[in-house]
Amino acid sequence: MSDEGAQRAMPAPAKWLGLSGLIPFIGCALIGTLASEPLRSFALNLLLAYGAIILSFLGGVHWGLLVATGAPKLTQKQLAARFLLSVIPSLIGWAALFINGRVGFLVLSLALALVLVVDRMSLRDGFAPHWFMRLRRILSTGAIASLLIGFMA
Repeated sequence: MSDEGAQRAMPAPAKWLGLSGLIPFIGCALIGTLASEPLRSFALNLLLAYGAIILSFLGGVHWGLLVATGAPKLTQKQLAARFLLSVIPSLIGWAALFINGRVGFLVLSLALALVLVVDRMSLRDGFAPHWFMRLRRILSTGAIASLLIGFMA
């Protein structure tokens, strides 16, 4: 397989583990919508916590991409900004846990959408393979939809 083909081919473990990561999102959103108390509240709290953890994980992905590639195309100022962008998701996720639950779902949804912008920058700058954005769009759509269902529940 050519280098470009390797960039475009999604590794099976990334695909299946990524998609499996949607199970807690979808399951908690459904239980939070369909169940009665106290299971409903428990599922929604789990959904909020899982969203915060995944948001933090995504920030770590960006930190790792910068470290792994050395980010040779970036100036020191750009590199510092990108490292800063990689730690902000953890802080937002942590804060969302302490905000009123309904607002916390909106904060996490918006933050996950904004991380996609940073994902796109990583692809554009050559830090991430092409398959990464395809997977991230699918996973972010499922996560954001689940969090918005949690918001409405």
